[in-house]
Amino acid sequence: MYSSRIRAALIVANILAAGALAGCGGGGTAGVADTVAPGVSLGGTVTAPGGSIAFNQPTGLRSMFARLFMSQAHAAVSGTFPVGAGVTINLIEIDSSGAQVGAVLATATTNVSGTYTLIAPAGFTPAAKYVVRAVGTGGNQLDAMVTGTTVDVDPGSNVTKTLVLAAVAGGSLANLTPAAVIEVQGTVDSMVKDAGAFTTVAEANAALTAAMQASEEASNIVSSTVSSGVITGTVTDSSNARLPNIKIVVRDFNNWVTRAVARTDANGVYTVNVPAGNYILGAINMTATSTAASEWWTAGGGVTNQFSAEQITVGGAALTRDFVLDPGARISGTVTAESGGAALEGIKIVIRDFTSDQPTSVTRTGPDGKFRINVRPGTYTVGAYNSTRQPYATELYNPTLNGGVNASEATPITVAAASSTTADFSLLAGNKIAGLVSDPTSGIVAGMAVRFYTSTGAFIQGDRTDNLGQYQLWLRPATGYEVRSRGQTVTADLSAGSLTGQNFAAAVGQITATLNGPSGVVSQAKVRVYNTSASDQGFETSNGDGTVTLYSTVTPVRVEFKIDNGTAIGSALYNSAGLVTQFGSAGNITVNVGGAATALGGVTLAAGGVLSGTVTVAGVGTGDRVVQVRSGGVAFSANQFVAGRTQSDGTYSISLPVGTYKVRTCIPGACTGTAGFSDVTIALGSNTKNFAL
Repeated sequence: MYSSRIRAALIVANILAAGALAGCGGGGTAGVADTVAPGVSLGGTVTAPGGSIAFNQPTGLRSMFARLFMSQAHAAVSGTFPVGAGVTINLIEIDSSGAQVGAVLATATTNVSGTYTLIAPAGFTPAAKYVVRAVGTGGNQLDAMVTGTTVDVDPGSNVTKTLVLAAVAGGSLANLTPAAVIEVQGTVDSMVKDAGAFTTVAEANAALTAAMQASEEASNIVSSTVSSGVITGTVTDSSNARLPNIKIVVRDFNNWVTRAVARTDANGVYTVNVPAGNYILGAINMTATSTAASEWWTAGGGVTNQFSAEQITVGGAALTRDFVLDPGARISGTVTAESGGAALEGIKIVIRDFTSDQPTSVTRTGPDGKFRINVRPGTYTVGAYNSTRQPYATELYNPTLNGGVNASEATPITVAAASSTTADFSLLAGNKIAGLVSDPTSGIVAGMAVRFYTSTGAFIQGDRTDNLGQYQLWLRPATGYEVRSRGQTVTADLSAGSLTGQNFAAAVGQITATLNGPSGVVSQAKVRVYNTSASDQGFETSNGDGTVTLYSTVTPVRVEFKIDNGTAIGSALYNSAGLVTQFGSAGNITVNVGGAATALGGVTLAAGGVLSGTVTVAGVGTGDRVVQVRSGGVAFSANQFVAGRTQSDGTYSISLPVGTYKVRTCIPGACTGTAGFSDVTIALGSNTKNFAL
């Protein structure tokens, strides 16, 4: 049953709509459009903050109607509302500077719901050189490049046009495809919660533009639209059915940062432009029509993990890379606020392989807080990471704990082919930690790893600074958080509120190395720096070509290479005379703080064995337990080697050279003394050591 208020509003709406239809042709054509031969019909909705950008703003009952019935789902950018009736809509052609070319091609006006319909000239084909312009008073306007027959106009479409024209930089629009523009606009729309609140079009334009320019990956996506390198191909499933709307992601081979994105068309075909360089390529399936698995390309077939993807070198002729996606399963869910239940938009969802904890795919929640991604059968964890301006805490999926705080508390989700699993999040109110990473000589440091830990040293999340050297993340109120970047650590008490200005600005020394193994370069090794008293200074991961750069504010230091992703390559400590397994035998490395990097050159790790097992307490697998490995004895500094942590089910994995070691498990913060160690002999391949407590 409708309430009397809603019934009244519906009656008024019908009256207003009838008046609008009679007065302006129901959003149909007028003026120039009436003089041309019938052609392509274009239509859409015009939305703006508050329903107005100095347009003929709806007032009174019209304003109430627009806000009551035109929900944010109608708007590409949430927080905007339809503009109401009487706004002039023009179809024009522009040049690469954004200036209008020739006369208006067609015109119309919006109806009471902010929608319009106009008829383009006969033979018209949607292209980036055409713009639908909503004209307001005082010279105000909003534009949308024409990428199809539905053209919604809003601050996101306006910012998209501005950014794309800046990327073209006075060149030709002829090679700029509608598909490329669509991907840029999708990126703009996903950044709305990073941009913050806005109440006017000018504020929206400024905020969205700033958010896009600050974002490393968003900036890459914009600039790649006009790049000369081309990758093309077809995406099908195992039955050879062509798959539309699959997201194609191109990432740098070395640091795995997104460089460009595209979508497959109705025939499963994609084309993506990127600068010349070395990349990996992914086909990410977020559709509801197919459960085919998201995969990363190799010549031998798709792989689950992006770090196992094959390098693709772009330069010169276009490359063809086809995907045949294996049968998969779906993981979907909704992210809402714990208090009030509001849908949370723009939250980053990261799917990780449960065993290796390495990411397989990443997406963001939409305006309704929903996400969906299709994966290969297997076991995964799901995290909801909030770096937007919404005050809700990051968490890992764990329905038993109402969300896990760190990676060791993430519930494993096992999915079978053709299955569908729901992983909903209800985020608690959080506090933000934010700051800047810079160098006293060179200034801001963009693209620098920033890692977040609990007070017990459990890993929460890793991120990179944006183009302005900034980082931020929302966490649950608590004391003792540690944030590490560029060889420095800050401790944050978020129990009473948010903290900004948590900066990393010290002069640092750098150490470089290239890691190799028995079969070639070693990527994704954790390379850790310690001072000579075995105090941890932080770690970096090796790139796709095995290179790594370490940072330290102290000198001398010692360096550890740790493999904990299930690969049978032995961890080691650095010594210039040969790699060792005892901290007391590791070599002191002089760091030139504030000066030239110290180069270790090539470091070759030996084949080894994977030590794995489960830690149980009273028969139950227990997460966040430390597993320590020592070599040649049990003394802390002299015999210290690598250590790891159990996942939520109590499992762990550490790779070691062949030999015999002392191993124990302990509670974080209570791993003192020398008791509890037992001998474990490691052979090539798989080795098991369980702990029953």
